[in-house]
Amino acid sequence: MNISLSFHIIGIVFWIGGLLLVTRFMRLFSESGQTANTALAATVRKGWFIYVIHGLLFTLLSGFYQFFTMGAGEYMKQGWFHGKLTFIFVLLITTSMAGLEVRKVGLGQNTNPGRLRLIQILSAISFVAIVFMTKVMRG
Repeated sequence: MNISLSFHIIGIVFWIGGLLLVTRFMRLFSESGQTANTALAATVRKGWFIYVIHGLLFTLLSGFYQFFTMGAGEYMKQGWFHGKLTFIFVLLITTSMAGLEVRKVGLGQNTNPGRLRLIQILSAISFVAIVFMTKVMRG
């Protein structure tokens, strides 16, 4: 269980950290008025796949492992867990939105700085809420 929890925490750091870093990088570039170029596209795509996608996979796989080995029925009785699932759903949506922006960069199109700001805000709020619910409300 400790190994699974370690992978879970590492995955969260990579997923959320990568999401915030990649979206911040795209936002700074788009606000500067420059058009997307191949160097930016390569950097963004590399960060996206190495950090965000792998972090997401580590987080979800280790989370599912913990959920099913610790007893799914027991988790589903907990109010904090339903709140956590809600914010995980928000994070999955924001990750999908960021993926669309990464795709734009790959196609040489400009990104939407307002949408990137929204992704950053929702990601940060969701992360803080998940940590709060898991550590404080869980007891």
